[in-house]
Amino acid sequence: MAKPDGGKDSLLIGVDIGGTKIQATLATPVGKKLKSQRVSTPREGGPEQVVAAILEAVNEVLKAEKLKPADIQGVGVGVPGVTDFRRGEVIVTPNMPLGRFPLGPFLQRQLGVPVYVENDCNLGTLGECWIGAGAGARSAFGIFVGTGIGGGFVRKRKIWRGARMAAGEVGHIVMQVGGPVCGCGNSGCLEALASRSAIERDIRQAIQAGRESVVREWLEQGTAVLRSKLLRNALEAGDSVVREVMQRAAEYIGYACLTVRHLLDPEVIILGGGVMEACGEFLFPVIQDIVAQDKLPGAGPSRGVVPSVLGDDAVVMGAVALAAQQLGMKPFRQARLVQPIYPTLEVPEFGIVRAGGKTYSSDIYILADGRVRKRKKKLLKKFAGSSHLVTVDEVRHVCQPKPEVLFVGLGHSSQMVLEPGVEEFLASSGITCHQLPTPKLPGAFNACSQKKAAIVHVTC
Repeated sequence: MAKPDGGKDSLLIGVDIGGTKIQATLATPVGKKLKSQRVSTPREGGPEQVVAAILEAVNEVLKAEKLKPADIQGVGVGVPGVTDFRRGEVIVTPNMPLGRFPLGPFLQRQLGVPVYVENDCNLGTLGECWIGAGAGARSAFGIFVGTGIGGGFVRKRKIWRGARMAAGEVGHIVMQVGGPVCGCGNSGCLEALASRSAIERDIRQAIQAGRESVVREWLEQGTAVLRSKLLRNALEAGDSVVREVMQRAAEYIGYACLTVRHLLDPEVIILGGGVMEACGEFLFPVIQDIVAQDKLPGAGPSRGVVPSVLGDDAVVMGAVALAAQQLGMKPFRQARLVQPIYPTLEVPEFGIVRAGGKTYSSDIYILADGRVRKRKKKLLKKFAGSSHLVTVDEVRHVCQPKPEVLFVGLGHSSQMVLEPGVEEFLASSGITCHQLPTPKLPGAFNACSQKKAAIVHVTC
């Protein structure tokens, strides 16, 4: 097989094997995402069924772009468990039947291209270091809070795997001696105290003890699992039980961040995962406050604790970066050197914006890779209450991939405002923000030579 040239037109696929879905993403070695497809993770069967689902997701991506496996240079795969990177083997996966399965070699035979298998949280951290919240950092530790809690450590752009290929498992540091039994078999692990599963367990126990909660009604209506979005809804409703349990979980995560800082002293700690994505506005201030009260000083500054920028794409983009690294493509260098081609922005009149010569009569986004997308105001009104409010979730979406500068066109009368927490999110992510009346936005945006993104409000 010829060695790929590693140019910006090379193609790679990243795969994230999750507990409920498998995502395959086609991207380039410069961090440009081209296409994604998701399929459901099989709930029954053995490794053959999981592999079939992986191949289905990969083939759907290729089909959508009219490509064949031979058109891509390699594949990276993220697995929620311990892997042997050298052999491409999955050692153990708690929630799916892939233990002791040679996933890499099997997929490589099926696809005919190199396949690299790695722990998903290691890849999530690598992805954030490549084009996300950890971009530019010499060292970063990622903590991903979802159904469980995983972690990864990246130093000098390389994953630190440890002697047993099991480094970074922050979810299994013991935070409470004699605490609840964890899925790993030990007791008192961080995962047993602060994961979504642990949060749900504690909420259910409080309700069974007679505490009043909006969750009781949801459970009586047949809700089987308290997903992260339901937890957010309960927080927004001011539910005392959920707020109490989430406060305690946030404190455990905060002290885990302190442990990571004292043990490894990374330049930045990145918090991601479904629980953080959905409930970060409640959790993050508690965590940051605990870290800020650290009594043990260091000799120099750090970037502290920051939220994930890539969100659900962290693992797949980390998988792409890993594959590119293994193929000699130097993705970190390319992501810095390649400047996207940005559309020229114009605002000819009220209610109209032009980007790259195309006219839009609605709000738009310009992403850091140069793509233009319409801003879905109906969804914003549903979830934020108004299209005049820019939320943290919206900004996180617009900042994928990560820009150096975010421009916000506030409207002709500057009626649009940023939600509390947006500026803090941007500052902690190392992103400069410029807010301007929309008529003044084109001059500033077009003159900027940095990697940039924009939210443009076309009316009042």
